[in-house]
Amino acid sequence: MQGGNTNYGKDSGCRRRHIDAVLQGTRDGRRNRRACTIRAGQTPERHIRRPLILVERIPRGAEQAGGLDDVSALAVGGQQHGMVILDNQGNVIRDAMLWNDTSSAPQAAALIEKLGAAPAQDGEPEDPIARGKQRWVKAVGSSPVASYTLTKVAWVAENEPENAKKIAAICLPHDWLSWRIAGYGPVAEGEDAHLEALFTDRSDASGTIYYDAAHDEYRRDLIAMVLAPAEGEEAASPRRRHCAAHRAGRV
Repeated sequence: MQGGNTNYGKDSGCRRRHIDAVLQGTRDGRRNRRACTIRAGQTPERHIRRPLILVERIPRGAEQAGGLDDVSALAVGGQQHGMVILDNQGNVIRDAMLWNDTSSAPQAAALIEKLGAAPAQDGEPEDPIARGKQRWVKAVGSSPVASYTLTKVAWVAENEPENAKKIAAICLPHDWLSWRIAGYGPVAEGEDAHLEALFTDRSDASGTIYYDAAHDEYRRDLIAMVLAPAEGEEAASPRRRHCAAHRAGRV
């Protein structure tokens, strides 16, 4: 994770910190309007696959960068693709799967085949793979590859069904970090973890391949489809559809 602070305004004292969830460890720096670094701090540990450690590293990097007392706004950015899955109490279920984790390549190929299985219609390609890719692009703007979030959810459902059954929310690594910095986090059994407070933006949501940008809506049916190997009919139940609304967060 790396980041910096940006100073907007000449000597107004307005400071903005920017934290990037990437692969090079933790770096926090303050910059002025012309992107000149004023001060910086860094923790070199590479633990983005373990989200909880990201939160633990922020205070160390912030201290090295001079603290947060004069920071008036905080922004979080980083890897667009990836997957962090949470249970009903807001606990991280397993290590994050990052964009460069290609474990879900077979699931990506299978999703293309699944949508391409039905016969061609209205001038669609006769080749089922080409047809499947075209249908995915029409549905969510992209054809599945291993970096996209939905393929990683499919991998968990097929390889770690017990973890898949616990899923109450799905988010990108830096969206999870934003949620934690905003004051949310794991709660005790029976308490509200406010998973509905998870949020993202349209650009990042497009990399999940369960967001339809053309109609500004999440394709909860696609989430249910990939969870079916772990949950069966329960994946399409009203309860799971409600959880799917939390999975995607807000755009």
